[in-house]
Amino acid sequence: MQNHRYRPVQTSSNDGGAADAKKKHAERVERIQTKLHAAVWVIVACCVVYYTDFIKIVLTDGRIKRMPLNLAIMAMVVILAILVYLCIYLPIFKKISDYRMWEVHCPNMIPTLTGAGAVCIISLTTAMWPVWGILSPVLVFFLMMGFMFVAHFIPSC
Repeated sequence: MQNHRYRPVQTSSNDGGAADAKKKHAERVERIQTKLHAAVWVIVACCVVYYTDFIKIVLTDGRIKRMPLNLAIMAMVVILAILVYLCIYLPIFKKISDYRMWEVHCPNMIPTLTGAGAVCIISLTTAMWPVWGILSPVLVFFLMMGFMFVAHFIPSC
């Protein structure tokens, strides 16, 4: 009978530095891709505003339905207030920088944000329908996507 010597199985790799470098590089690439994706949506929204004379038409055109437009503006104010609270107030003053803690600290904010977004989309589409017709939902989609992705450029978000 032979005497076999067993070696302990290596449980961790010796190239920890290389793995950490790869992980940091992957995180950096993902962050850059996310920012570029957000920038594209913001640029598209800006192009919609510019090439449709959106601000001029919304302010001066008599075909715009004012009641749904006012409701959409109020919904946007609610959305902005919630975003300021979540992205600026909580990280700076309450020191809550992890977005997963939002559900613990303020559980009603995300459902409220979702409801205000739905009200804004529906009422803005209704307000713009007499001017742009069937293109109104498309324009509102681009505007809302740009509006949402602007938050990527707030440093604490």
